[in-house]
Amino acid sequence: MKKYVATEDSKYLKSYFESLNKIGGNLENISHYENKYPKLKNIIVSQKNDSLEIKKLKSLIDSTYQYSAKSNFKIDNRVPKLKKYNLDYNFDKFDVETKTYSDTLKKKGLFGRIGDAISGKENVRKENTVITIKQGKTPNSANIKSEFDSIMNVVNNHYSGEVKKIQVNVTNNQNNQGKFYEMFSNLLLYSNGLMNIYGVAIKDSKADLEKEYEKQNSRNNRVRMYLLFGSMVLMFIVSILIMILTRIAFIYERKLSKANKQIKENLNFKNRILGILSHELRSPLKIIGIFINKINKKTDDKNIKEYLKSISFTNNTLLIQANQILEYTKNQQVENKLIPVEFNLKNEIKSILTSIEPYIETRNNTFIVEENIDAKIVVNSDNTKINQLFMNILGNANKFTENGEIKVVTRAKTINKSVVSLVTEISDTGTGISKSDLEKIFEPYYQGVLSEDVENLGAGLGLSLCKEIAALYSGEISVSSEENKGTTVTFSINLNLKKMSEIEKHTFKILLADDHSLIRQGVLFLLDDLDESFETFQVSNLKQILEKISQIKIDLAIIDAHFPDGNSISILAEIKKISPETKILIFTGIDEDSNALKYIKAGANGFLSKMSEEEEIKKAILKMLHEGEYISATTQALLLNSMRNPKLINPLMVLSERELQIAKMYAMGNGNLEIVNLLEIKQNTVSTIKKRIFEKLEIDNIVELIELIKENDQ
Repeated sequence: MKKYVATEDSKYLKSYFESLNKIGGNLENISHYENKYPKLKNIIVSQKNDSLEIKKLKSLIDSTYQYSAKSNFKIDNRVPKLKKYNLDYNFDKFDVETKTYSDTLKKKGLFGRIGDAISGKENVRKENTVITIKQGKTPNSANIKSEFDSIMNVVNNHYSGEVKKIQVNVTNNQNNQGKFYEMFSNLLLYSNGLMNIYGVAIKDSKADLEKEYEKQNSRNNRVRMYLLFGSMVLMFIVSILIMILTRIAFIYERKLSKANKQIKENLNFKNRILGILSHELRSPLKIIGIFINKINKKTDDKNIKEYLKSISFTNNTLLIQANQILEYTKNQQVENKLIPVEFNLKNEIKSILTSIEPYIETRNNTFIVEENIDAKIVVNSDNTKINQLFMNILGNANKFTENGEIKVVTRAKTINKSVVSLVTEISDTGTGISKSDLEKIFEPYYQGVLSEDVENLGAGLGLSLCKEIAALYSGEISVSSEENKGTTVTFSINLNLKKMSEIEKHTFKILLADDHSLIRQGVLFLLDDLDESFETFQVSNLKQILEKISQIKIDLAIIDAHFPDGNSISILAEIKKISPETKILIFTGIDEDSNALKYIKAGANGFLSKMSEEEEIKKAILKMLHEGEYISATTQALLLNSMRNPKLINPLMVLSERELQIAKMYAMGNGNLEIVNLLEIKQNTVSTIKKRIFEKLEIDNIVELIELIKENDQ
């Protein structure tokens, strides 16, 4: 407002009234809260009279603004000026004369002035001025005084008039300013009165609101405290539950661990039983097959040949089923692989189809074969798995077909100079397979919705195994079917061609060492099929082996792994010592993966499973005779792995010197106390070492330890 009064700039006046309007608006907003807060309304009503209202304040602001806008008021800060008096007096009638008189001083020399200066003596020249007024006549003082009084009266009257004019102007300005400031003073007083009333009301309301806030805050604090306490109780309960559940989990984990250990022991026991079956059951079945083939070649009786076909089919079926079970119950991490042998493809397929024909006829089915394979094709592949393919697919077709027709169409298709593809289609007129079952037909153990209607259904592994076998040959297999019309299975496998080479004939001395005479006789039949000249010797225990090696220069010793008087691995070094040129082929029913390297390390030149096919056995014997060794694909892989893992050769190699010493003492029948006394160590130490031995060797009992020591300690 001061700036407006000084400059009369309307923007300052506008700004001033905008501030007043804002104050009025704020007061009006406060009035709105009176309905929400009755206490605030009561305080305001009790402190203001009727004249002090917001509407009156607004009206006063508007009137003041209009007066200010219409008035041309401005404070005159200029200093009043007096009009100068023009004195019109004739001074020429006076003749003024002025004369100046100076004292005369004697001028002194240089030394005189220096002396006056030292003594402080100073000579000053004096001057006098004389003013003389002349009037033609003798001056009269009374006339002069009268003249000057007249002049002074005229000047005084002039300036008195000027001062009165200034006083009138000042009075007028004061009246205008008084009215202006009176209006603003009224506005200011009125607004201050309202502000005081609302200030007191707001202050009291603020105090009440603060009390209400404290009360509400106290209530909220109690709620928060209860919530916090409840949360703590809940967390405590949850913690208790977690502890209980954790304890239950640990209990179940211990039970699961115990159950897993029991399962592992059971699996180990199962594998041990299967190993025994492999040695005691499958080997004789294999030899029976050899006998059947031998008899079939020696007889011309058609009836006998027909009987031999049925016997051969039954024998082969048992062997195939046993092989399938072993492949799924042995170590699942062992890779399924082909074991190639040389065979005539046409003869092999013809033999397979001929052997299964009697089985198909048992359900009064017609068996039709269309074969187009060159009789000169000789391949180097796994004939056992080819046999499994045909047996599984034809077996399934016969199960689901009765009084119908089963047809086999097979042909050999040359891919290139070294590969031939065997393409086969096997169809039947049986019950067929639903579309939903076709999607899962290759899953292990899947048997479909017709399972309840079929006898001797099996385990549901056949087609799953067929798919794996086809993949091993880089081939394909597919199934198409329609319910109540039949099923067609089509597969193709790729086989490597092999040229037959002539073998130089030579007479060899061969030692057959096995405690089963049937096994020895079977090997003799296989030797008769070879185009070689042999002289054979037979023994049934370890002692006879050493005696015969000492008496005769043996070219090839075919020796079993286990004999009634011990393990043949214990005499291999002695055989090499007696006859270094003798080649040793271990021919056994024990697992090749876990035993081949041990025997080769002990001195054997080859390792062959009794479950190998006839062609593979013949191949192994010929390689031993002409090349001095036989290393199967499985053993080759084991040799490569053994460079990184010595445990594959001898599991005992993972034990320290002290652990091996204590392991041997356990194998000899010593208990913990006996070992403690013999070695003079603490019983806790023995128990710790025993636990470490079992962990390293991955065994669970002393019986397994004794077997490992027996098989591997030399």
